[in-house]
Amino acid sequence: MNVFVYGTLQQGLIAHDKLAGRGARFLGRAEVDGYALYNLGWYPGIIPDETERVLGEAYEIDEPTLQALDLYEGEGTLYRRCLADVRLQDGEVIKAYVYVYNQTVNPQNKVPMEQQPWRRGE
Repeated sequence: MNVFVYGTLQQGLIAHDKLAGRGARFLGRAEVDGYALYNLGWYPGIIPDETERVLGEAYEIDEPTLQALDLYEGEGTLYRRCLADVRLQDGEVIKAYVYVYNQTVNPQNKVPMEQQPWRRGE
């Protein structure tokens, strides 16, 4: 199974070991349409927005890694895991899980495309 990450789980950021330390296979830089990225402080969140897209990374993971990510992301409370079409750099479209923010966002904290992918916490 695949996962699309856009925040602290990306390469070089503070939580990347939750993927790299579990043998996740990097599929490449990627993007997902239909979501907007918001800066929530020390981490970002995405919410549905059909006019936007989000840049990040895609990984192939196993079930135990998915369960660990669910715990890290607060699946069901802070975030909800959804399946989305994710476009890899080479144009291939894959199905991948994305973690969608499950709370209210401040519109002023929207991260424009030219400031993506999100890199706070490097």
